[in-house]
Amino acid sequence: MAKGVVVIKNKKAVGVEFYHKGTLKSVSVNKEIILSAGALSSPQILMLSGIGPKEHLKSHGIPVVVDLPVGDNLQDHICFLSYYKTKELVFNSPNKTDSLWTLAQYLTTKSGLLATPGGIESIAFISTDPKRPEYPDLEIHGEDMLFNEDAIEGELGVDPKYAKYYSGINDINGFILSFNLLRPKSHGSVRLNSTDAMQHPIIDPRYLENKEDVESLLRGVRFSQKLTETKTFKSQGTEFFHKPFSPCLEKSKFDSDEYWRCYIRYFTLVIFHSTGTCKMGRTEDPTTVVDPQLRVKGIHGLRVADASIMPSIVSGNTNAPCIMIGEKAADMILGIKPPTPLSDM
Repeated sequence: MAKGVVVIKNKKAVGVEFYHKGTLKSVSVNKEIILSAGALSSPQILMLSGIGPKEHLKSHGIPVVVDLPVGDNLQDHICFLSYYKTKELVFNSPNKTDSLWTLAQYLTTKSGLLATPGGIESIAFISTDPKRPEYPDLEIHGEDMLFNEDAIEGELGVDPKYAKYYSGINDINGFILSFNLLRPKSHGSVRLNSTDAMQHPIIDPRYLENKEDVESLLRGVRFSQKLTETKTFKSQGTEFFHKPFSPCLEKSKFDSDEYWRCYIRYFTLVIFHSTGTCKMGRTEDPTTVVDPQLRVKGIHGLRVADASIMPSIVSGNTNAPCIMIGEKAADMILGIKPPTPLSDM
């Protein structure tokens, strides 16, 4: 029997088991249990509790309480980085930003490069899909410096053997535009690795499995190249900066669509906006896990309130929507009715 679970008796959630400082403890409840562990851990906890795909639970020896598509429909935002270098000293180089002088300047006077907001300093939404020109499919983040090998590997988690591609840019002044895919069509899954709640689940995101996602990012590449032709970019001496990647050159000509499709598959990054694994929707819909009141189907006294309930990932950051989900869940639990629409007043 799995430990660290929601305790269910006669299809009712009656308590929880959890580990505290290595000791398994349990708490009984009189009303409801609210699960808010996120799109990766909420499905893990539900499956350990016997709520999930029947055959998968049986393969781990977990008694099936309710057969639901828990862990399906995993969605996430992914991004592609475009590098630009500038002739003018408008932007900074990695060496300048990471220097001891810059650090000392900030620590002693709270001024200098480290006193600026840093990171994302501009945002834009664009539509590159000719079929839906009114509906943005990419979000652009402006970063005020280039990410070198250390940043790509340490902060963004790129495999070291590929992070080396970003070496040799420490003295280049420039900036990055990150093209983020807002509505990925590739969906993955979360499954149990074992019945041990302390082990990570198996996460299979299936990034770029749908070719349309690759095509959207490819259009982002072409858009990023065209930006250097604009008056504003030219005024700063901006150049599109790209080091040819040899594994892709073996298969295609540099700067061809095929080259970029290959490059995108090597260097697309994840933004960690996991959603969708406990999908909300109509009770009769076989693809849903929770109903519109966030109640787990077939179980009394158990709700899920986090990013996992999103049927489709939002076209932007997930932080504010998650706050809204929590606020709405609280209102529903307390029985607070929604405000009357202005059109009905």
